[in-house]
Amino acid sequence: MVVPSIVDPFFRQMYQKLAEEIEARSNTLVSGGAFIHGNIGVDAIATAMNYQKAVSYIEALQAVIELGIELDHERYGSKRKTEDGDE
Repeated sequence: MVVPSIVDPFFRQMYQKLAEEIEARSNTLVSGGAFIHGNIGVDAIATAMNYQKAVSYIEALQAVIELGIELDHERYGSKRKTEDGDE
């Protein structure tokens, strides 16, 4: 994962926490956390709705990260490090 250049300590800490939350929720989905079992087997409709809700939450967290980075860059400028480590 590419870590963006974030100057503000608050946004940097928020990015780290949200990235951890996104990772945890993504891992839960990958391991089948959205499956809902009915009387006969997997309830396809309930599972689809649960999966959509979980994906929407992850997308919302990603949007918050993007807004935080945008605000950080508006306030402090956007410095991107090159592969050599120069700014």
